[in-house]
Amino acid sequence: MSATLDRIDIRIALAEQAAVVEQAIDTLLPLPDGHERRLVESMRYATLGGGKRMRGFLVMEVAGLFGVATACAARVAASVEMLHAYSLVHDDLPAMDDDDVRRGQPSTHKRFDEFECPTCDAYNPHTDFGNGDEVLCAYCGLAFEVEVSDEAKLKLREA
Repeated sequence: MSATLDRIDIRIALAEQAAVVEQAIDTLLPLPDGHERRLVESMRYATLGGGKRMRGFLVMEVAGLFGVATACAARVAASVEMLHAYSLVHDDLPAMDDDDVRRGQPSTHKRFDEFECPTCDAYNPHTDFGNGDEVLCAYCGLAFEVEVSDEAKLKLREA
């Protein structure tokens, strides 16, 4: 995108980048079959379907300034948005601000119950998905996974 601000409609630019980031989140958080499905449903609930995606917009625009491929930038932007959503879920918990509504919808801990939301699995003795810190690390890991082409891998091996 990378046009001067006087030449773009910021609302349109935000909406376009939000759609790219939303698609990246959807791709990065597929619904699995099996016992972890409910946890991933809560992660998707917390991250998809709302928000301005301002952080993702900034990542995408800065990446555009440096010629970073859209797919790579979208992955990082999605991870940043997931980290932000994680902090909002944590903030909404009863032990914190105890908010019942987020973006006009029931907060994650209200929709899924406190023990099923992504930040508090550590307190649930009936699951083996890992704890909230592991979910946070998984979100971070999405940003820093490196996708390398076969050609680049070959060059690295030859060096």
